Amino acid sequence: KSGKLSEAEFHNPSTLTADKNGNIFLSHWRVPYSFVRINEEEDIAELILPGSSTDTKFALGAPTVDANGVVSAISDNGSVYFSFDPNEGWVPRERSIFADNTYTRSTAHSIAAHPVTGMLYTRYYSSGQIIRINPTTREATLEAETVASADSYLVFDPVNDNLLYIAFDNIHCIGVYDLDTKEYRVFAGAAGQAGWVDGPLKEARFNRPSQMIVAPNGNLYVADRANHCIREIVLPDENGDGGMVRTIIGKGGVSGYQDGNPDDALFNNPRGVAVLPDGT
Repeated sequence: KSGKLSEAEFHNPSTLTADKNGNIFLSHWRVPYSFVRINEEEDIAELILPGSSTDTKFALGAPTVDANGVVSAISDNGSVYFSFDPNEGWVPRERSIFADNTYTRSTAHSIAAHPVTGMLYTRYYSSGQIIRINPTTREATLEAETVASADSYLVFDPVNDNLLYIAFDNIHCIGVYDLDTKEYRVFAGAAGQAGWVDGPLKEARFNRPSQMIVAPNGNLYVADRANHCIREIVLPDENGDGGMVRTIIGKGGVSGYQDGNPDDALFNNPRGVAVLPDGT
């Protein structure tokens, strides 16, 4: 239900992003498959893509914002994405993805805009293939092969824009792909090992990590879904030193619903996270 923030109603809110003007964009990945713009200053939550209760084409994954403020979110079926341009009043535009024969399409739950080139990147569940989409021509080509049969969420490094981080939901780790060297490796956590451990990147453990987002402070935040908390990934310095994972909101492994300070708050399977320009 649209309206003032105190009147708005949601059903299965899922993943989020925020632009530099304080707009928050929310995807209902499950029914009712809708896309919402939220603005605290305007005191409004409005449907910008009413979607459907039956057509999963409108089940949109984790959204992204490019350097021009255009928001994009890929459909669950992986064949189309929707864009929302502030210069067009956020009118939804359905964009077909024109495939070639270099990759195998399947479901996708995330899309990431390259901060410099504006190219869009997604990753397909079944094949594990990372795909590069030209937002002008909407032609898609194979970028890389990664592990297959895993849900994933993508975000670019805030400093080195050739590094693409990948949160693997059911493999319980964070990977990184280098667009320059074409190399993929596990970045944080251990593939196939679920748990809740803070500490150095290789020693940390996740449990179904979902959406990641870049914060103004240069670090990453991830909704660690089955650990019921929000984690911060402090990136290593230029020498590769100092990378850490720490829990910043919630209690690892403890589900619930409780407001309060970061140590007392409780979540139940958080899937998405976004950061406003002021760090909120």
